[in-house]
Amino acid sequence: MIHLRIMAGIVSLLLLISCTIKTPEVSFTSERTAIEKQILGTYRTIEEDAWMISSARSTSSPDITIPESRRIVLEAFANRKFNADDIEDFKKDGVTGENIEGLLTILPTSRYNEDFEYSELVNKIIVEENRDREIIMRRIVEINSAVNPMDPDAIARVFAQMNRDASPPGSMIQKEDGSWINK
Repeated sequence: MIHLRIMAGIVSLLLLISCTIKTPEVSFTSERTAIEKQILGTYRTIEEDAWMISSARSTSSPDITIPESRRIVLEAFANRKFNADDIEDFKKDGVTGENIEGLLTILPTSRYNEDFEYSELVNKIIVEENRDREIIMRRIVEINSAVNPMDPDAIARVFAQMNRDASPPGSMIQKEDGSWINK
């Protein structure tokens, strides 16, 4: 029994070592500030940590315990990944856009107004996505001493830019003055 556990651990370790994690490429059109670099670095670290935990849990025994704060972030990243296709479709439909707070805003379209099932799906997924984004932003503040917890706007601005950059062409993007444009 002990030999089987050791072998399972070795196999899990080999699988983990052979896996590569590709984080999304994030680019800004202007030069990054120090706070942007700190926030993006922390975001990437949290994301890599979440995927490493996810990979380790899927290849090893369920005896691994994860602190609550990490588990919540892991679930937020997993849920964002799960909803990503729907969100991209909503952006293409013009029913949602990236606002200046780093969150999604529903922009009602005729389909949204006329199709109850569609609007319910949009509402549900956008609420989940914004909740997950807020969890990740809070975690960045918790673990990054360079980020001032009293300045959530700094984190929101970086997330807003990151999400705008990752949005497909044609997505609705909120400008600093509050107006909306197509990307």
